[in-house]
Amino acid sequence: MQIRKLSIIALVLISMMSFAIPTSFAQEDNTMPNTITVNGSGSATIEPDMATLSVGVEMFGQDILTVYGDVNTTIAQVMSALEALGIEDADMRTVGLDVYVNPVQMGNGDSQSETRISNRINITIRDLSQIETVIDTAINNGANSVFGLQFGVSDTSALESEARSEALTDARSRAEEIASNLGVELGSVVSVVEQNNGNFPLGIGANAMMDSGGGAVIEPGQVSVSMTMQVTFRFDS
Repeated sequence: MQIRKLSIIALVLISMMSFAIPTSFAQEDNTMPNTITVNGSGSATIEPDMATLSVGVEMFGQDILTVYGDVNTTIAQVMSALEALGIEDADMRTVGLDVYVNPVQMGNGDSQSETRISNRINITIRDLSQIETVIDTAINNGANSVFGLQFGVSDTSALESEARSEALTDARSRAEEIASNLGVELGSVVSVVEQNNGNFPLGIGANAMMDSGGGAVIEPGQVSVSMTMQVTFRFDS
């Protein structure tokens, strides 16, 4: 009985202590007083050093096996010709193999099938001086679709560093302007959040036009990397 009474008294004391805890101690304070949060932006551009291009072979016919065989033979011929230019196997990748069989109604009530088959590969071109030659070679060896020419940079780390530094400088400039308008002194950095806005081609770098002589006219343009940095600063009133 004595042990039971002690246990009851202990439970009552614990309950009273839990009710006595102030709200400010029971909840975490997530606010950051005396701070300024801004978004700074920066970008860097450079001439591209690589390009990607999709080429394909598409054929029509009635016999699916015949069309399928002709398409695969032709795309293999295209890839072999590109290898002869120095394009590595690792830089050629199949991105689509489509087979469509559509029934066609004849005037006498009969029907026959029309087959459409395409095979597409994506090519990475690491020597930009070869772009026109790659396109001409693909077409001359049976490719009847060329699309999706895009330029890029194989290593964007230097561009990202430049864009990041510019974004941080921009963020501090914005924060200093706000602090000056408020009549306070900007202090140390509390937090930084980086947002990479991605790479994108500028100008007409992704366009290919055919000149009067039948060759492709290519303008690489420039590649840009942009960054946004969210920075929170303390300030002293």
